[in-house]
Amino acid sequence: MILTDAPNASIIEVTTSRDRVVGRGPLFKFIGSDKALKEKISTKRRTFKTGLEMKEKGENTMKFLDGIDNAVTRRLAKELKLLVKMTKARSRKEIATLPEDEARKLLTKLLTDIQKVEKPFRREMIRFHLRVDEEERRTPKTRPTKRRKVPALEWAGAYDVYAPKLSEEHQEARKILSLETGPSSTASQLWASFDFGVVQGILRSFNPPPKAVGDKAYFLWRGKIKGDMKFGDENIGVITFLGDGKIQGSMDGAGFNKFNFFGRLKSTMTGIGDKAHLTKVTGWKGQWRGINASLRDMEMRQRHQQYSRGEIERPDSPAVSDTTAASDEEGSEDDEDEESSDGEGSDDGGR
Repeated sequence: MILTDAPNASIIEVTTSRDRVVGRGPLFKFIGSDKALKEKISTKRRTFKTGLEMKEKGENTMKFLDGIDNAVTRRLAKELKLLVKMTKARSRKEIATLPEDEARKLLTKLLTDIQKVEKPFRREMIRFHLRVDEEERRTPKTRPTKRRKVPALEWAGAYDVYAPKLSEEHQEARKILSLETGPSSTASQLWASFDFGVVQGILRSFNPPPKAVGDKAYFLWRGKIKGDMKFGDENIGVITFLGDGKIQGSMDGAGFNKFNFFGRLKSTMTGIGDKAHLTKVTGWKGQWRGINASLRDMEMRQRHQQYSRGEIERPDSPAVSDTTAASDEEGSEDDEDEESSDGEGSDDGGR
């Protein structure tokens, strides 16, 4: 069956389940306000009256396709009726009534079939996680009493990185780049420091560190380009851990076109959970919180000699997902800051 709403369209052909042509005629067109047929449908056998005429004479509106299988007729009429009703507002209502599993299937299909929705989808997921962080931060929590030891992980350590597209577009990236990864003290997140030539900074994952080959870490990143702070919920990326010390990933945001990078483990981070490891991750967290709107504006005022000596630097507070265990005092002063802070600073305006 072929349908189109073009004014000068060709014929419509309807077949039954037995593939027998039972109706043929010029294409008809639905009128949304009347929910009926506007034009007459002509066939070789007869000319059917429009839905409006049939309604006025009290006839059954299903007779406009007389001669077609009853089952086919009912299904066609139902589909056409739904098609007319499916406005944007109606579509939103239909989405709101979808079961959770069906909604997930629909999102997965859209993400797979339509490449244009990938970036907006990732941004919305990031905004969702930021909202969850905000809600969790406002909910009182009991501090854990025992430290959860993190086992030695083969993916944690320093990587030599190569970014082909970035090196083509920026001379500063035409060298061996660097990335160093490590878990937070509770293994709830992956943190990393990177130097990609034209941009340097810190990344923080949304999900826990990888546990198996092929696991992905989705992250936000903050950094500096030629001394200017860059942050915001559009600064996103992903790292896939391929095993055997290999990684591949991509980054986006801060005016960059999306670029891919590849890396090989150069040295493994040892002593996971020990003081040296916690101190390093604490340093990365401090750098992350030091890249925000407040400090960026202060730097701009300094450049224009508008800086007040009494002005106080205000780094971001940690997100709830950053918090570490109570018995980590010997390894991370940052943990105390996390418990006493109100929340993570704004990521807006990072461009």
